[in-house]
Amino acid sequence: MKSKLLFLLLLSPGVAFCQDIMVTISPTTLTAHKYTNEKLVIPIDITMELSAGSVPGNGTSITTPFAVSLSSSGLPPSLTFAAADFAQISLETPQTSVQFDSATPSKTVRVCVIIPAAVAIVSNKALMLQVLLNGVQVLAKQLSIQLADDIIYSRSQYFMSSDQLDYVVKVESADNILTISGYKNHGYTKRKVLLEQNQVLGITEKNYVFGKGYLNSAPFSLVTVPFKIRPNVNVTLHKTNTPKDTIFTATAMSGITSLGINIDIVKKTTDRYFASGKKATHKIGIGIFLAPGVEELNSSVIMDTSLVGDKKSKQFYISGGISIFYSYNGITFFVVPAALDWAPSSLGKQWIYNKKFWWGFGIGLSPTIFNQVFNK
Repeated sequence: MKSKLLFLLLLSPGVAFCQDIMVTISPTTLTAHKYTNEKLVIPIDITMELSAGSVPGNGTSITTPFAVSLSSSGLPPSLTFAAADFAQISLETPQTSVQFDSATPSKTVRVCVIIPAAVAIVSNKALMLQVLLNGVQVLAKQLSIQLADDIIYSRSQYFMSSDQLDYVVKVESADNILTISGYKNHGYTKRKVLLEQNQVLGITEKNYVFGKGYLNSAPFSLVTVPFKIRPNVNVTLHKTNTPKDTIFTATAMSGITSLGINIDIVKKTTDRYFASGKKATHKIGIGIFLAPGVEELNSSVIMDTSLVGDKKSKQFYISGGISIFYSYNGITFFVVPAALDWAPSSLGKQWIYNKKFWWGFGIGLSPTIFNQVFNK
């Protein structure tokens, strides 16, 4: 809705300018939905633009008082708030004047109408939003407030509306209607979304270790690294009176020799809900891989003479490194770009690969997959 205003603005004694200002309110349809026990914040943009012939010259500016107010004047009694409720409704206005110059002939001011959670809406209500420039009302527009508890959104309406939840706690499915529970403006509430055939609703959450919502989904997986690639290592052998530097060439190993955990450090989780009621969970991120293991040592893979001939010894070690992972419905695939093995025993420390870097590929299971199996 647009309104033109022609008025005389005195900048200083004896100086006057005739200004043509276009005032616009956005959105053009002012309808908001209030949920029971939830605070409602309605942002409204008010744009004021000088006509081309009214833009001041370089080095000069025009300043005019600006104000916004709320009232119930002109509204039918059925749409009017009770006096006690109206007194609780507030209006946030960031400024009391607007300034125009040659570089900025148009200004937009965002105001917010705030209706506290304590104000109950049992039927549709309305407010009149009034814009004043230089103390003169130039625009009045009706703001409709509707009870929203029974609203069912389409998928596109939910994502495009200001009613989209700030933080989702859980999603429940009944036929093709999703009930999304979570927080909006720090208050706990619910939204209902209708999915048409073949539609999917995705909810994405980003988390980091110890951050908000980090424990909502299991922050670790049970994993193993069946494929290890060890680069060349250069070690000093002490098997004779004269130490000898020796290079062991790169080697690849396969097999399950240890079982450990992959702890999520940074992750992005997307839950995709289908009209059929099914759900798929995708997760990508960066983590830390830790696993205990046992390595059988012999004389060919140690740096001293602790083992001679055919003598062998199984030694405990701990593997640790960085992981980059992807998980689908609890099944985890990951790459370990850098890791090392550490042996605590004196014999284990003679292992040529002790504290030497390696990389590999792993697979694992999230604990949540067991819930899916046992709850079927």
